[in-house]
Amino acid sequence: MKNSIIITILLAFSAEYAAQAQYYVPDSGNEEMLVHVHRPERIRREIVIPMVNGYNVYKVDLHTHTMFSDGQAMPDFRVKEAWCDGLDAIAITDHLEFRPNEGTFFAYLKPYFPEGEEMKAKNNKISETPPDEDGILGDLNFTYKRRALKESPNYGITVIRGTEISRNGTTVGHYNALFTSNNNKIYDPDPIVSMRKAKKQGALIIHNHPGWRKSNIDYTETDKIAYDEGLIDGVEVMNHSEFYPGIIDRALERGICMMAASDIHSSTAAEFYIAGTHRPMTLVLANENTEESLREALIGRRTIAYANNTLCGEEQLLKDLFTSSMTLKVIRDEDNKGKVVLGLTNNSSIPYLVAVKGGNPDYLGPFCTLMIKQKAGTESVAFEIMNMYCSKKTHPIIEMNIR
Repeated sequence: MKNSIIITILLAFSAEYAAQAQYYVPDSGNEEMLVHVHRPERIRREIVIPMVNGYNVYKVDLHTHTMFSDGQAMPDFRVKEAWCDGLDAIAITDHLEFRPNEGTFFAYLKPYFPEGEEMKAKNNKISETPPDEDGILGDLNFTYKRRALKESPNYGITVIRGTEISRNGTTVGHYNALFTSNNNKIYDPDPIVSMRKAKKQGALIIHNHPGWRKSNIDYTETDKIAYDEGLIDGVEVMNHSEFYPGIIDRALERGICMMAASDIHSSTAAEFYIAGTHRPMTLVLANENTEESLREALIGRRTIAYANNTLCGEEQLLKDLFTSSMTLKVIRDEDNKGKVVLGLTNNSSIPYLVAVKGGNPDYLGPFCTLMIKQKAGTESVAFEIMNMYCSKKTHPIIEMNIR
């Protein structure tokens, strides 16, 4: 009996070892070296969303940082990371004024600078004229032009040039300039002037994390000027783990687009996916995954903020997204009970909290079907989508016909 148990255990170990061995294949350049078939750099987490109103739905994150400001990753890593996360486009928005890592770079390189050249390089950091094309330090276009943009064709990710105008978060605020043409020519001691300079380049200005380090979401003095002057084109309703429901109403009142962004500094794997959630992103309804088409969509306010399985946007746009993703049909009749059983099928990667109007919500996961009982003869059902916000306190109510 004991021997049979030992043999069974050994066979189990052998089977497990054989199964694991199947996960390795010979390296193309060295047959004596095996490589694991699950290589993370080849795996993309797809986010499936059907077309809405004839537009493709692109997943974009327009607020990211690299080690060339205060981030912890290289720009080309941001491109690869975006592909792995299922995105279609990103913006590199390193800080215009706050770049603490540059001090470390300069300290390391100090022995290599001839006397006087170090200060000359430092002065280029907010210069009107970028340094030599091959230079790194001081050229605020480097992360986009020489790193991220070169990597983007390898992954089919559209990379947008941008920068974050970042002054005191409590009394002034932070603002992303997107679709800039030359970040070296944006800086001014007055942040409003910086925004004006960016706008002259054709940039769109996004108000970042409007409640960060504040006790409320009230306008700062700088905010008032920027909004009233028409400099602001969009606002982050969600940033990283923050959610500002009241900002939805501001966006509607001001007629600007709503956005969600990761504001990632380390890695999205560490900050979101290991914690069991997805990176924040903006769903952009556009014709093509190009800078021109995405920019036009932002101006047209065809955006939905999406973070932590919560969606925010204009009411009709939210309704259109939901109905484009769902089918509602009869599963069976219960004639003896006067009931009909319906199936609401989610054909997208987005989970929803769905309540038949007046009832409690049910979770409808990606590519799942929820069974709903209604009276026989019912032709349509009204749903309240509890994880969608079309104002600070309201959720869209969507009437769907039964197929």
